[in-house]
Amino acid sequence: MAVGTLTPPDAALKRNGINQLALVAVWLTVALSGIVFAEPAPVDALMFGLIVMLPVVGLFALRTGVVLVAVVLTVISASALISATLIVDDFSVAAPNGSNFLKGSIHTLITIYLLAGAAILTGFIALRPFAHSHLIFGGLLFAATLAAITGVIGYFGIGPGTTELFTKFGRAAGTFKDPNVLGAFLVLPFLAAAGMVLHGRAGMKLLGLAVGGLILLAILLTFSRGAYVMTAVGLSVFAFLAFTTARSNRQRVQMVLLFIVAMFAAMSVIGAALSSPDIAEFFTQRAQATQSYDTGPEGRFGGQAKAVDVLLDNPLGIGAQAFVPRYHGENPHNVYLITFLKAGWVGGFLYALLVLFTLLFGFGYAIKRTAHQHLFQVAYAGFVALAVIGLFIDTDHWRHFFVNAALVWGMMAAPQRRASRIAERPRYKRGARITGYSLNRNISPVRDATIVGPARRRLRRAIASRRQRDWHPRRPQRIAYLAANDA
Repeated sequence: MAVGTLTPPDAALKRNGINQLALVAVWLTVALSGIVFAEPAPVDALMFGLIVMLPVVGLFALRTGVVLVAVVLTVISASALISATLIVDDFSVAAPNGSNFLKGSIHTLITIYLLAGAAILTGFIALRPFAHSHLIFGGLLFAATLAAITGVIGYFGIGPGTTELFTKFGRAAGTFKDPNVLGAFLVLPFLAAAGMVLHGRAGMKLLGLAVGGLILLAILLTFSRGAYVMTAVGLSVFAFLAFTTARSNRQRVQMVLLFIVAMFAAMSVIGAALSSPDIAEFFTQRAQATQSYDTGPEGRFGGQAKAVDVLLDNPLGIGAQAFVPRYHGENPHNVYLITFLKAGWVGGFLYALLVLFTLLFGFGYAIKRTAHQHLFQVAYAGFVALAVIGLFIDTDHWRHFFVNAALVWGMMAAPQRRASRIAERPRYKRGARITGYSLNRNISPVRDATIVGPARRRLRRAIASRRQRDWHPRRPQRIAYLAANDA
């Protein structure tokens, strides 16, 4: 994705051969994050390597924001460990594939691994926010394109055995084991493709339209209500941020025109898909606000009510995977309730506050002029969608959630002053310059401030407003004075 004509502040940083290999490993890890036929997935082995390698090779910035995020995630992990010790291993209600304690302990360790990976990626992105975020987005687009192609191929049965391999329950699953997870995974890359359409050059706009149309078709074929909601929320947030922070009305008009073209293309893709009676019928069924398994005391909402009662009676939590065999037939489908159950009140409140503060401070950061503003707006819009859908889906073990969160945290933790100077510095024609001196109305020039840059117009206004001329310019003031009067 292009970021206008701005020069990224990290473009001039040199990298050695080891760092280059580490960057390739990061891209490969993100690019393979879309292949999750089973767990553990190939991306997990690579992510373990990144957790160890990135700090060792120096691709990790220990910024204040990174430390704060790492401390919060560490406390949540510690709370989950304490809660895991409270799991009662009653074999009469044990999980089918093992004891409750064993399954809960494995679930807790996976949570700690995901939190550690998010902390490492946060420091990695904070080191070079533009370049490293761009690298991760490139890997995500590759993974999403592969997953979308396989999902479409599987749904339409293009090739022998593709339907059994790339579909689940009559819905596109692609390289994932669950259609709902595939749909949610594709939302952030879809927003990245929208960013390419808005901010890229002509060739990138066409590529963004093609990739975005393919991803949108795959999201549609997952028939995931959560993915539909995430797409609507993320696209709305991104469009609002991009429109309100545009640098001119001309850019806003271009955005409106591009939006019309993109909507026409999206409606064409959706219309072509819904022209099939089977797809239209399934879509109508899945697009309903509630399903039969949502309502009732044993439904999704009934499980959430039970989870609230349980967490109020257990300040330390009940441990991971302990809710299903004892209280309800399935998890409460709410990531915030699940965090309270498996990490207690301390871990639950910290997780909820972390998400809330990320949403609040992230919005303020999204409207700032930074060299990576457009990248951040995409990541922030995706995070908002994930935060909203977390009220209805268990996102605690979604790998792409932690990648998305790391993108937001890492760019926010990066040095803002340096990026802001580059992003906000106007591009004037070369003119007279004055460095180290300022003009005051009633006194001679003194070295009390610094004016750097083309100062012709500024000097002309300052000299024209002077009522007393009790001093005569000398070099270097005289040069600037004459240049201003000759302009």
